[in-house]
Amino acid sequence: MFMIKPLFSISILNWNGKHLLKKCIESVLKQTYKPIEIILVDNGSTDGSIEFVKKYFEKKVKIVQFNKNIGYSKGHNMGFEKSRGKWVALMSNDVILDKNWVSAVMQTAQKEPDAGVIGSLGYFKNLSESVNGNYMDILGIVAPCNNKQVTSLMTVAGGVFAVNKKYFDKPYDEDYFIYGDEGFLGMRTLLKNKKNIVCLKTNYKFQGTGSEGTAKLKEKTVFLSERNNILNFLRFLNIKTIILLLPIIAIHYITSRILNLILTGKWNYFQWRINAWVWILTNITQILEKRRQSQSEKRTGDKKLFELFISISPNEIKHHNIMAKLFQKYLKLIYPLI
Repeated sequence: MFMIKPLFSISILNWNGKHLLKKCIESVLKQTYKPIEIILVDNGSTDGSIEFVKKYFEKKVKIVQFNKNIGYSKGHNMGFEKSRGKWVALMSNDVILDKNWVSAVMQTAQKEPDAGVIGSLGYFKNLSESVNGNYMDILGIVAPCNNKQVTSLMTVAGGVFAVNKKYFDKPYDEDYFIYGDEGFLGMRTLLKNKKNIVCLKTNYKFQGTGSEGTAKLKEKTVFLSERNNILNFLRFLNIKTIILLLPIIAIHYITSRILNLILTGKWNYFQWRINAWVWILTNITQILEKRRQSQSEKRTGDKKLFELFISISPNEIKHHNIMAKLFQKYLKLIYPLI
């Protein structure tokens, strides 16, 4: 019997990426899976991106246009909201999809009914290095996964991944603007007792630097990255877990932040990181409300976040990632108490 395939939506976020859009959109149009809905969310581009899409992809792409840059988080939330598919791929404008990407993701979705997020292997421009996500991503302690046998992670690679509308009203916290989003979505998915799945049967490639790379204020991105990572830590974890992790977090900040300042001399970056902590200390009410919302979504305990990371061999962690190795050893000690 002939089965009608469900609609799959792809939301492409763009900011002054006209030079990237042709290959990006064409890779979506060449997908073997049908039907597909394509949405372009434009964050106030001034490089002629909208005119280009209207000229060459008229009627094939639904355009959601803003007159200013509303950020990565809100931009993707808007694309998610406007989409009609049960699964929505959040895609950067510098990504080129393998022609079977959607088909492979939907096959994975059928096999994994508890999947909240499905990503795939991602290849950088020179194709010499791949990434599929992270074993660990907490407060800037990141342990990337390059093992092509691993199919379940804390966060999946961020160039493009599909989000299950059944489990999310919107994927991101719009106050984040940019950075910390993947950690937010990954932790949120696991604590809903759902899975972050890597589909190993397909991949995508990065063309180069997309919208994020055009940001003018590097200091602002340092602030946002620091603040949002702290927010993820405070809003999702139980108070007991936070207290247990404080010693290793203190070591992390002393070694990574102060030593970085000494070695690089970038006082402005250090100041923006201090500003992030000042924001945290002066916005307690807002943080408590975010924590209340995140805690109300939890369907499992904090151990769910760390069970994969403590189970992998230390050899899986890159040799130069000393902090991640130390974090793993410490987690194994406190894990029974979490």
